Amino acid sequence: MIEYFEKNQIKNNILIYVDQFEEIFRFRQNEYNSEATEDSEKFVNFLIDAAKQKNIPIYVVLTLRSDFLSDCTDFPKLPDMINNGHYLIPKMTLKDKEDAFKGPAELAGAEITSELGSLIKSHIQDYDVSLPVLQHSLMRTWDHWLINADHGKAIDIEHYNAVGSVTDALSVHAEQIFGLLPDDEKRKLTERIFKALTHLGDDNRGTRRPTRLDEICEIADGREEDVIAIINEFRAEGNSFLLPAIHVLLKSDTVIDISHESVMRIWKRLVEWVGEETESAQLYIRLSKSAELYQEGKTGLLASTDLQIALKWQEENEPNDIWAVRYDPTFDRTMSYLEHSKKEYEKEVAIKEEKQRRSLKRARFIAIFLGTASLISILFLIVALNLKFKAEDSEKKAKEKEKIALVESKIAEDKRKEAISHKRIAEQQQQIAEQQRLIAEEQKLYAIIQQKEAQYQKQLALVAKNDAETARDLAKELQKEAEVLRDQAIEQKRIAESLKNRAEISEARTDTLRRLAIAKSMTVQAVKIYQNNQKAQKLTKENEELPAILTLQGYYFNKNYGGNPNDPDIYTALSVVSNSATVIRGDNAHSDAVRDIAISNNGELFTSCSDDGTIKLFELNDAEIHLELKTDLAKKTAIRTITFSNDDQKIIAGSYDGDILIWNVDKAETKPQKFKGHNSVINKILYAKNEDKFFTAGNDGSLQVWEMNNLSAGSNVIYQTNEKIVDISFSYFGNFIAVLSESGIIKTLNTSDYSEKDLIKCKEGSAMSITWNADNELIVGFASGKIEIWNKEEYQEVFVHSSGINDLFFDNENHRLITCSYDGIIKIWDYWDFDIEPIIVDSHDSWVYCIAVTPNKANLISGSKDKSIIINNINTEILKTLVRKEVEANMSHKNWLKFVGEGIEYKNELPED
Repeated sequence: MIEYFEKNQIKNNILIYVDQFEEIFRFRQNEYNSEATEDSEKFVNFLIDAAKQKNIPIYVVLTLRSDFLSDCTDFPKLPDMINNGHYLIPKMTLKDKEDAFKGPAELAGAEITSELGSLIKSHIQDYDVSLPVLQHSLMRTWDHWLINADHGKAIDIEHYNAVGSVTDALSVHAEQIFGLLPDDEKRKLTERIFKALTHLGDDNRGTRRPTRLDEICEIADGREEDVIAIINEFRAEGNSFLLPAIHVLLKSDTVIDISHESVMRIWKRLVEWVGEETESAQLYIRLSKSAELYQEGKTGLLASTDLQIALKWQEENEPNDIWAVRYDPTFDRTMSYLEHSKKEYEKEVAIKEEKQRRSLKRARFIAIFLGTASLISILFLIVALNLKFKAEDSEKKAKEKEKIALVESKIAEDKRKEAISHKRIAEQQQQIAEQQRLIAEEQKLYAIIQQKEAQYQKQLALVAKNDAETARDLAKELQKEAEVLRDQAIEQKRIAESLKNRAEISEARTDTLRRLAIAKSMTVQAVKIYQNNQKAQKLTKENEELPAILTLQGYYFNKNYGGNPNDPDIYTALSVVSNSATVIRGDNAHSDAVRDIAISNNGELFTSCSDDGTIKLFELNDAEIHLELKTDLAKKTAIRTITFSNDDQKIIAGSYDGDILIWNVDKAETKPQKFKGHNSVINKILYAKNEDKFFTAGNDGSLQVWEMNNLSAGSNVIYQTNEKIVDISFSYFGNFIAVLSESGIIKTLNTSDYSEKDLIKCKEGSAMSITWNADNELIVGFASGKIEIWNKEEYQEVFVHSSGINDLFFDNENHRLITCSYDGIIKIWDYWDFDIEPIIVDSHDSWVYCIAVTPNKANLISGSKDKSIIINNINTEILKTLVRKEVEANMSHKNWLKFVGEGIEYKNELPED
């Protein structure tokens, strides 16, 4: 260059201006250019030489962020050159930034109101806003103003707040693009794309990482056309979240990058993704280090807990070598180590299972053996009982013989005495007795024989008695053994009967599950047929009634066989086929996003407020009958929140400007009372359950209370914090109020004396909504789509949406949690089991901001960014009754075989309701 200027004798001053010089440090790390380091050094040396030479007046100006000064040491001589000539540009003053946001609008022929200017300056001071973030929020405000503002109207606070203000505009914008992607598969692919564009830096923090398109496709496991379509959404005109700009045609070797660091700091969902990517990278690095140590013989395989964590990480993240080489190139070794650990663990589990199987087999053998032994024992019992009966009979006979022997012995004794008497008589009368001597001797001999016989019989009786007692003892022992074996036999029989009952129950359960599956299938078919019928020009009576018949048949199958009474497929079919939803859109509706809905305590009226600055009052039973309330505001100001008083006689609303508006329902056409409450947006108004007062909370961080009988005295600030209060909620009985700050801090206060009760710090930030159930559990919704459920110090977390949760309602009567989100969906959850699929209401075309439920818990009213209000019946019994009115006949045999199938007997299932 010097030679060129000298040769052509050019003597003009030359200025070389290098903006964003810090990008060269990232360029040096460009893995797609092997000469990046050398090229960057040549470039810097060129600048240094150009500045040092004296032949030609060349001046070099570098602009560099001050936090990159230390990186300049990568280039020799550069720090000295900077020290010799550097100038630290001071931060822009508030006046400079004011000129920056007012000047472009004025050049374009528009005007920013003084109120908006003051609010933006306040936000710049409070949140230390960087210029790129300010630029993005102003661009979004400008676009919203162009689309929605009246001709010639200045850009005002309502336009600025509608896009999320300087604090949230970037996040809201990115979330809007994300929420409008066609399906969850594309959203998941988006997550993988952005994770591929971040990197775990040397300081263990996530940083931007420019990545080639073909590498992104490999890391994200997505088709190139799908990846390009998503990238184009985020780099479209006016979006600019990704680079290169939209006019650059994307090719396989095109390098994609996140446009600015602020996107990673402010888009709340991306903050979570970056955190997840960082954790994933850290886990992989630890795993690769373990693999290295294992190869060196310095450590073992992964233990059970670490292995399960690693396998879960592998399943959820599906890492590949393209991704892994960023952190450690030994991906194959690491995965082999993980797979080897898994196989060894499975082998250990298999060995344990084999031992258990053998134990079970042995137990079964013992059971069979005991069963056989039981049968033998029963036979022994019968034999023993028989022996016992015989022994008892022998004992009885022995006792009878003993009695006979005793009688004979007594007779013999009498005979002996008689013989003695005869002898004496014989001696006295010898002459008379001689002839009878022989007779007497014979009698004596006979008596002796009888006595011996009696003694012999007695001995036999004693022996028989002893034998009987021995037999009886043996019989008792055998009886005991038989009873033990009998009990074992009874137990084995009980087990056999239990197994039989289980088999019967399993068979019945299988039949039940089949019928429940058929019920769901029929209701899905009912919706499809109903939708096709709407397009048909002519239908037979049978085809016209078929969706209703299928829906009812599915409903009764589900009910009669113990299905979930709030099954989402059953509900969807009932809701669609009954055509019961009321949609308020167009002339009767608002002209901008519907921000809040309130239902009167008697369930007869409901009211809505909107970003268009209007409030409408409807009759619930006939939404065509409505009234627009006059606001009497000096300028059009968005209304954020609204409620009824306890007696339903007053409506209270809060505006973006912090004003409180109060109407008498009986005189709703008249102008409202107006009071100045907050310094900025009022996010929530709640009317006390048991007292005549209401509470307001807003972005100024204050919680205020208003006494209805003394409104002129103004409000009392009962709680103040340094951040936004995004939502408030009463406990079930209304004696406590929970105050939710944006960072996730919950403060509970007594509603009588305003004393502070508890303080809870949620595990996650970016809180959006809160509600309280009858069990004193606090449920908090977050921008990530997650809820946290707090019961004192215990908590659980559940992901319920794919985007931020704008509103929550807890149905204490039916134990249901109702949620709505930026993803445009309302979900009705079984609070006892979040694993049960929720009822999904997706009637709106855009973000759902608010929900309200009627006192009888039958109707759900929702408001959306699509400007509509929709009333959905959420009581399946009522919906079933509505559908039943459309049906005159049961299902035909032909349709029974088609939709129910064979194996289930045809029945007239539709009862007369």
